[in-house]
Amino acid sequence: MNTIKKLQLSRILHPKTLNALIPGILAGLFFLLPFERIPSFPVTVFGTTVDMRLSFIAGLALIGVITYGLIKKQIKISKKIRTILYWLGLFFFFYGLSVLLSADIKRAVSVWGFTFFTALVGLSVALAWQFRDTKIIRQAILASTWVVILFGFYQYFGDVFGLSTHLTGLREMYTKQIFGFPRIQSTGLEPLFYANYLLIPFFFFTVKFLDGLEEHPFLLTAIVTQIFLTVSRGAMIGGGIALILLLITHRRAKIFQRLGILGITILGVAIALLLTNINSIRPVTTTGQTVVAPAPSAVIDQATNFVAQDDRIRNRDLAIQAFREHPVLGIGPGNFSQYAKDRYEGYAKYDGYLVVNNEPLEILAEGGLLSGLGILGFVLSIILGLLKIVFRNKNDESNLWAYVLLAYFIGLSIQLQSFSTLYIMHIWVAIGVGIGLLAEENQAQKETKRSKLKKA
Repeated sequence: MNTIKKLQLSRILHPKTLNALIPGILAGLFFLLPFERIPSFPVTVFGTTVDMRLSFIAGLALIGVITYGLIKKQIKISKKIRTILYWLGLFFFFYGLSVLLSADIKRAVSVWGFTFFTALVGLSVALAWQFRDTKIIRQAILASTWVVILFGFYQYFGDVFGLSTHLTGLREMYTKQIFGFPRIQSTGLEPLFYANYLLIPFFFFTVKFLDGLEEHPFLLTAIVTQIFLTVSRGAMIGGGIALILLLITHRRAKIFQRLGILGITILGVAIALLLTNINSIRPVTTTGQTVVAPAPSAVIDQATNFVAQDDRIRNRDLAIQAFREHPVLGIGPGNFSQYAKDRYEGYAKYDGYLVVNNEPLEILAEGGLLSGLGILGFVLSIILGLLKIVFRNKNDESNLWAYVLLAYFIGLSIQLQSFSTLYIMHIWVAIGVGIGLLAEENQAQKETKRSKLKKA
């Protein structure tokens, strides 16, 4: 009996079987990325309750398969990946030292751990990229995007016409009673995280449209509409700037394709403004009084308002103060909240964790200059590598993804000035794809050189 079990296990863990599993797990991870809050379930880890998401489980499965592949030497970490990982290793080393300086050690350990886990998923994506199945990953992105988009519209109209938050899945703070119209989050944890995720499929299918490979005008229009319905200023501005740069720099797109994307974007914005107008027709009742909703002007005001809120200005000032007091290693991962409560009386009784709402400042405040330099070197090494892929101007999958990721990272870098959470799964998956592209490109260059030497 034991012999039979061993034989069955050896078949499951056979390298060829693992290679066949990786594309499916990778596609599953891509499909599950936007499902942050719905569905999820609470799990206690080291005394801390966290929301377990399906993408975490897919990430764990991918880490397990890649780890086994590394042990069996079926997967190797290329020199290119190792070079990039030196920077990431420096970040986590110094970020880990910052934990020792934390006032709230438990919080610091959990933030460091969550960040390390999501980064490990990203590294696993990079190593798995060579085994990917392009078709099923595209199908996973397409199917997943449609699911969350349709749920987002259900959420919006459900709240407009009076469904309870138990049915819509919308958090109380984002209902029409607060903004005058629903600020949708679909299956995401927050509207701004959901909007940030939508930038990935938006740029993916935009680049395909510009390349003349695939057209999804209805999906692209719906994505733009929902980004605006999240009322995430960072995503709107960042995505808009990135889109303009993409349309200007994309070398293969024809004029009518560029105009097509512009038209789709304008249509998506117009639909969003029309939808917010529904609440002007249907007055909102709050605290026994009937209040007419602010209609499209609220979205326009949010998108064009560059004046920071008082609490955000205060938090940024506190982050700068923390960095000046602890410039080398910072105050510890996740410890800005405690620092702010200790120094501003108005936060003393705040129930929950405060954030800077500016990722670069939060990293400097909590991890210090050494952690900041580590993550900066890591990010720049990826971006410079992606630029090289774009400049060679070959119409292949690597070039397509390089355009997608560069546009997404531009939008992300702008949006990160207005929110701060480092352990977001879809961001690290995008980073992992970028590293995988660079490793693949490096390998292709080596093979080209070898073939030239043989011919010579």
